[in-house]
Amino acid sequence: MTAFQPSQSHFEWLNFRQPAVRDLAFALASPPLLNHWPTEFTSHHQIDLPDEQFWQSHYQRYLPRLLALDLDPTELNQTLAKLPSSRLGIRFEALLSFWLNDHSGDWHDFELLAKNIQLKDEKRTIGEVDFIIENKITGEIEHWELSLKFYLGEGVLRPYEWRGLNDRDTFGRKIKHTLDKQFNVDHVDLAELGEKTIDKRKAIFKGRLFYPDQVTDAAKESLTRWLHPQHLRGTWGYHLPEGINWRRAARREWLTPEPNPDVQMNPVYLTHGLYLGQPITDTKAPPIERMIRVNTFHIPFSKAYNFRL
Repeated sequence: MTAFQPSQSHFEWLNFRQPAVRDLAFALASPPLLNHWPTEFTSHHQIDLPDEQFWQSHYQRYLPRLLALDLDPTELNQTLAKLPSSRLGIRFEALLSFWLNDHSGDWHDFELLAKNIQLKDEKRTIGEVDFIIENKITGEIEHWELSLKFYLGEGVLRPYEWRGLNDRDTFGRKIKHTLDKQFNVDHVDLAELGEKTIDKRKAIFKGRLFYPDQVTDAAKESLTRWLHPQHLRGTWGYHLPEGINWRRAARREWLTPEPNPDVQMNPVYLTHGLYLGQPITDTKAPPIERMIRVNTFHIPFSKAYNFRL
């Protein structure tokens, strides 16, 4: 059960009291899912995957600001309150946008020039660019695409065998779409800044992967070739193991859990979704994440089940 739990060093965000600040710390401090692009995928462009050192260095640089926000999160809470949707991907994007737009101190060397740029072919929308950023050190224009994903693995855990709560959403499909579609732009026309040539491209994959209770040696060998060794992980199955105080996670807790939730523990009736647990003998331990699929549902997930993160 605990073989696929990350080390405690990756739970820095649990130290903050305010939920929004915990989520912001998670957005920066959490390790990426991808270490390399899987060999079965290729791209016409050089697309970088920011590594753990990139995120940890920026988290440490921003830490004084996070501590201040934890004392007074008003500015951050007001920003998140304006979001048009409760989808976690939109929240993740807003958190990184808040960090990039935060000029209250010397927190980073980026300038967010534009976000969510609609790409059109005549009157038809053909795509969207997440972030266009100027690197103030190099002077280069960077195109960032963001992904927050929660996938359940099966089989030998190849890219297409990691599935979301919609059976059409697989890790392989997302990687292919990122490489084939999301970076097919060399210039962007910004209303107030004019046309900008893109110099660098960065794909950001964060979230958590849920492993089956039994993982074969062949699967473990396959994973070392492309997944980041410190990626966040949990387990999935059709039941909750004993010896753990379990509760069903609230929607926002998919990013970071509440440390003292006012909810009933040890749920009797299981529904598919994320469950958080604490060992009965070690209530100070980091929470254990487990995804549950009720027995009437199985991977691949039913197309009739519409769940959006």
